[in-house]
Parts: sequence; structure tokens; C-alpha cells
Amino acid sequence: MDDVLSSLDVHTARSIADDCFGGPLLQGRTVILITHNVATVGKYAQFFVTIGSDGSISTSESVADAVKKDPELFLEDTAKAEEVPETESPPEPKKASGKLVMAEEIALGRVSMDARTYRVLCL
Repeated sequence: MDDVLSSLDVHTARSIADDCFGGPLLQGRTVILITHNVATVGKYAQFFVTIGSDGSISTSESVADAVKKDPELFLEDTAKAEEVPETESPPEPKKASGKLVMAEEIALGRVSMDARTYRVLCL
């Protein structure tokens, strides 16, 4: 599967990973998943391969070994809570706008090497 979690919000991606990859649908089956979202599906994977931008395999190892080498690779991004300075009276909470949209990150120049590195998980 080619990055079935791309373009999904965090909650939807986590739900799909938990229900599909962690559920009975794929139990006892081999799935090869190409994704940048390693943190969400890494707990269901058994094997981890990194393919460089030139198509060569740069790492090929069990998920346990990959976690030992780079534990942050498998950590999910969490929304940073706004730090509230300690004052005598806390500020008024902001009203929610109801939007589930975050500001888009924009970068100029070339695509970074990290973005051109493919990660393959065998579930």
C-alpha cells in the first residue's frame, strides 16, 4: 500500500491504523506499507526498511532494532500545548473557531532529503 495515511488528519490516520492495521482484517496477512507516518503504524509493524532517494535500501531491520537506533522515529507528534504564564489571574480562554485546519507549512527551495526517503513497513 502506498501511504494510505497521507492527507489525513491525525485522528483519522490513527483510527485507520488502529482499526485496519491493528484489527482482525489484516491479522495473519503480510502487508507492505510505504509511508512517512511511521509513528502511527510502527506499533503494528514487524520489519522496517528505509529506501534512499536513489532507490537503494539504506536500512533493513526489525522494528525493535530500528527503535533502539532512533526511538524518536516512532514517536507520534503531539500538539504542543500553549504555555500559559503563571499570573495571579489566568487569561480568558480563547473561543474555539470550530475549524480543524492548521496553518500550512511553506518552504522555498529544494525538497529535503528526508522527504525523499521512503520508509517501508511490513505489517
